[in-house]
Amino acid sequence: TKTHVFLDEPEKYSHPSLLNGTAKAINELVDSGKNVYIATHSPKLISMLELDFGDIRVINDESHSPKPIPFDDAVSETKGLLNIGSLPRKFARYYEDGNSLKNCIVRRHNRSFIEALFAKRIYLCEGANDELFVNEALQRFGGYYDDYCIFKTWGKTNLPVFIKLFLLLGVEVVVLQDKDNEEKEPHKTVNPAIKNFISDCALITFNPNLEKWLSYTGEKGDALGFLDHLEEIELPDCCNIAEAKIGDDIQPRRQFDGGIPGGFVEQHCFS
Repeated sequence: TKTHVFLDEPEKYSHPSLLNGTAKAINELVDSGKNVYIATHSPKLISMLELDFGDIRVINDESHSPKPIPFDDAVSETKGLLNIGSLPRKFARYYEDGNSLKNCIVRRHNRSFIEALFAKRIYLCEGANDELFVNEALQRFGGYYDDYCIFKTWGKTNLPVFIKLFLLLGVEVVVLQDKDNEEKEPHKTVNPAIKNFISDCALITFNPNLEKWLSYTGEKGDALGFLDHLEEIELPDCCNIAEAKIGDDIQPRRQFDGGIPGGFVEQHCFS
């Protein structure tokens, strides 16, 4: 009886709606004791497989060398930048060790993380409104059809470990963060931690936060209201985030004309 099964792009020629059947068959092979090895270009297929993320290997550069996902290294190289003991449990568990980080990703970021593994550029952001802004900016200024992924970390405190994780995988990273009040925690500690990676990624910081920078006065959790606002205003040139380059430290500042909804009187793209 053969114990090893090798599958090359099992998603090929399959309609996306039928991938669940392919995934089910692969999972059944594993349950029967087979060792299954898969080469695939399908994030959806991977997300339906019952596998340990530690068994994933990424091939994304000219060396064609398979890279394990460096959960341990990402944690070890970032936890010293933060006061982990003072963080709420929901953030601290991302920094305990590689297994804890992997577990957080599997449980909370599963499909979006797998999607990010296939991208050449990742826009790392804190939450939902940031994602809406990135989509709008890319549609208006160009870059919407480039090879990228928007990845929400669900909190600024999680940004450092994800920045390091994707950098270790050789992915181009653009970080969008709110400056917030740097005299208070966690911003007092997290902002410098993020800044630590500026030579390896692009950083865009909104002061004090994206919503206020855009003069949005609605509820932060009202996604449609925020979209309405984005569609009504004229975004300044510094929102051309597709042009952000590694090493850029962009801190957009503006003078807002309160008499004109979303009107930008003057725009300085760099501080």
